[in-house]
Amino acid sequence: EKVNPLCFLRETHLTKPCKRIEKISNEAKKNNKNLIEFAHKLNLIVSNSINYVSGSTTISTSSKDALKQKKGVCQDFAHILISAARFNNLPARYINGFLLEETTSGENTTHAWVEIFINDLGWIAFDPSHKKCIDDKYIRISTGYDFEDASTIKGVKTNYNGDEFLDTKVDIENCQWTLLSLNGYSEEVSVEININYYKLNNFKIF
Repeated sequence: EKVNPLCFLRETHLTKPCKRIEKISNEAKKNNKNLIEFAHKLNLIVSNSINYVSGSTTISTSSKDALKQKKGVCQDFAHILISAARFNNLPARYINGFLLEETTSGENTTHAWVEIFINDLGWIAFDPSHKKCIDDKYIRISTGYDFEDASTIKGVKTNYNGDEFLDTKVDIENCQWTLLSLNGYSEEVSVEININYYKLNNFKIF
């Protein structure tokens, strides 16, 4: 990649560490054999640090605020894990994308998870809100220092004081194919995504 992983040690106002982050870090440091084990343990502790409550936070809620109120959504779990990883000098970045949670339904909303850089391994993706590493059901769209930096949609208003409306439609489908290997046939699954954005009322999307 063109961007040096060390860039993702940079703190932001949404991921600035606090006393609770230090406590999470100290707990994760106990009895670890290597950095990857530490990262997995950190992910699990962050997963248990707050409760998932839809609508309990906003896009401006920091990791400190989410820990204080002990509840949040996927972006809050991500911000907490990023803060804890960077506190331990592990580069971490926010990932914005989609998660196909039900294979029978194509309707899905955006989801957030984290990638942590481990020397000699590279970027490892963790989903603290689901207590696991990611799999083939995750669709990576954008990345950044935090939610604001990785936002998939940004806009500005020009000479308009009315209300803003943004409609989106996301369709996700499982696609299967068979690959021929030296030892026979092996099956792989990929995910196809189509995103349509609509702009209304002079709200520019770019």
